[in-house]
Amino acid sequence: MYVDNLTWAAIAIIFVTSLATIWSARRAHIAHRKEIRKIAENYVLILSSEEAVKLCKAIHKLHPNACPGLDYSLQVSSNGDAKINEWKHTQPAPSREQLMDAIRALDAR
Repeated sequence: MYVDNLTWAAIAIIFVTSLATIWSARRAHIAHRKEIRKIAENYVLILSSEEAVKLCKAIHKLHPNACPGLDYSLQVSSNGDAKINEWKHTQPAPSREQLMDAIRALDAR
C-alpha cells in the first residue's frame, strides 16, 4: 500500500489539530474550575459574616451585574470588618462612602 505525501500531510494536520483542541479544552476546564472555586470561597465567606452580607448587598445595589467571586472578592478581618479585596468589574470600584451610603439605605428599609 502506497501513501503519498499529501495523505501524510493531512494525517499530520488532523493529529496536530486534535492535540490543539484537547489542550485548549483542558486549559478552559482548569480556568473554569478556578472560577468556580473562587465563587464558592466567596459564598462561604458571605454566609459566615453579617458584615460581608451587608457589603455584598451594597455592592449589588450600586452594581447589579457584579458577581461575587468573579467581578470582586471580599475579605473579612479578624475583628469582623468586611472589605473589597479585589475588584475586576468593568465599572470602577465603589468608594467607601458610596458603600456606606448604600448600606445605610438598605438598613433604613
